[in-house]
Amino acid sequence: MVLISIAIIAMSLLLFGVFMLVTQNVETVVRGVQAKVEIVAYVADSLSLADQQHLRQRIQHLPGVKLATFVSKADALAEFQRDFADRADLLTALTTNPLPASFQIRLTTYESRDQVATIARQIEQLDGVTDVMYGKEWLARLDQFFFILRWASLMIGATIAFASIFVIYNTIKLTVYSRQMEIKIMQYVGATAWMIRLPFMLEGMMQGMLGAGISLLFLYLGYTQLLRMIPEGFSMVFLTGEVSFGLVGLGIMLGGIGSWISIRRFLDV
Repeated sequence: MVLISIAIIAMSLLLFGVFMLVTQNVETVVRGVQAKVEIVAYVADSLSLADQQHLRQRIQHLPGVKLATFVSKADALAEFQRDFADRADLLTALTTNPLPASFQIRLTTYESRDQVATIARQIEQLDGVTDVMYGKEWLARLDQFFFILRWASLMIGATIAFASIFVIYNTIKLTVYSRQMEIKIMQYVGATAWMIRLPFMLEGMMQGMLGAGISLLFLYLGYTQLLRMIPEGFSMVFLTGEVSFGLVGLGIMLGGIGSWISIRRFLDV
């Protein structure tokens, strides 16, 4: 019965661990995309080299700006030609260079859409800047997706957690029930409630720890196999140390609390 309890705890926590692993990696991808958010500030063609340097310094001194890289008209045209190398009709139609010079601006950290909008407004007000773009609509969709992801993760995680608690509690309850004769004998010889309860709680905590350890082992084995299957260019991260220790702590807590609740019905307290 003890092995069954450990196995069920391991399977329940494995399911929860898989959910946490998927959620963590999706959040990592979203945050990686957010970290690459850039602001493009287009500047007037009449801007002199000294004015460009001055404007670059003013942009880089704005709070939240990490780096401002100047892209000349010639560089912009060369990049356009590389991106549309397969569209000869577009390239031959260009008799002059219609692309403006610009600054590509990277942020120190992405905090929110409002933060990007505030920096973009500050840049737009600088002399020499004709227009600013930062993908406002795209950022709105990304933030909405991340908001939905967080709430969905919370609800699904809570559902899995409660289901795991229910399964683990009933498993430990069956274990305690199978040993009710042992509990009665301890009561007959004068053992106090805590003298009876403590060994069962310690045993439940040990089962929870073993179950959590087994679930982490299988989760890591599955993770390493998945790494071999995903194509190049994609990456995955395993659960952080805090989450892994948290999963073990959850197993210990569930085992201890499950034993404590289960044994109460057999004690006349």
